Formats: sequence, C-alpha cells, structure tokens
Amino acid sequence: MRKLMITVLAVTLTLFSCTKSADKPSGSHTPDATGSLSGFWFGTFSAGSEGEIFNADGTTVQYDFYGTTSTDTATCPYKGNGTYTLVGDSLHFSVNYPTISESFTEIAVVDTTVKPFIITGSYSGSQTGTFSFNKQ
Repeated sequence: MRKLMITVLAVTLTLFSCTKSADKPSGSHTPDATGSLSGFWFGTFSAGSEGEIFNADGTTVQYDFYGTTSTDTATCPYKGNGTYTLVGDSLHFSVNYPTISESFTEIAVVDTTVKPFIITGSYSGSQTGTFSFNKQ
C-alpha cells in the first residue's frame, strides 16, 4: 500500500509540475527570465529620472525623482500607485500621485531583443512626454 501511495504522489507531482508553461495565455510575452515584469525598473522620462516597481499582482509603484539628484526610493519626493496590464509586448499602465493630485496614463513597448530588456513609451495626463526604463 505504501508503494502505491508513493507512486501516485510521484505521478501527481510530475503532472502538475509540467503544466505551468501551458497555462500562459496565447500572445503573452515573457519580459524577463522569471516570466513577468516583476521587479524594479529605472530610467529617464522627459523631465528627469524615474523608477518603477512592477508587482506580480498587476500593481505598480512609480517614483518620480523630478528636481532631485537622488535615486533613493525611500526619500523620493513623488510616489504614485497604479495598475498595469501586459499583452504581448504592449504595456499599459495608469498611475495616480495623490500628494500632487496628478494622474498619468502610460503606454509602452517591452523590447526583449536586447539585454537588459528595455521599456520605452509615452505618458499623458496633466503633462505629456516619453520615458525609457531598464530592468535593474
């Protein structure tokens, strides 16, 4: 009986461990080696430098370092929260900065043909411009 239970457990683990890659929706894109945008991205936008954390749950935190030479997220003067979606290599996200009453809609492309990967795009809202991020 014990041998049968071990065999059933081994077969079950084998079946479930091989299904992850098949569960990706068609047309989905793998922006990094982990299969997601998750992590910290840093780069430039029209008026200075900016950082972006993409969380696996579809939320994002944006750090706008406008007017400062620091890139420390703990002391960043402007922090916004938002959500994002990634379909293929097309990234759409919106961010709200409650302390300065500004919101932005951002559209970008994830370029995985170069390493490190790059996100480039544009934003609109109370201001408009372009940005470029590299995975950190």
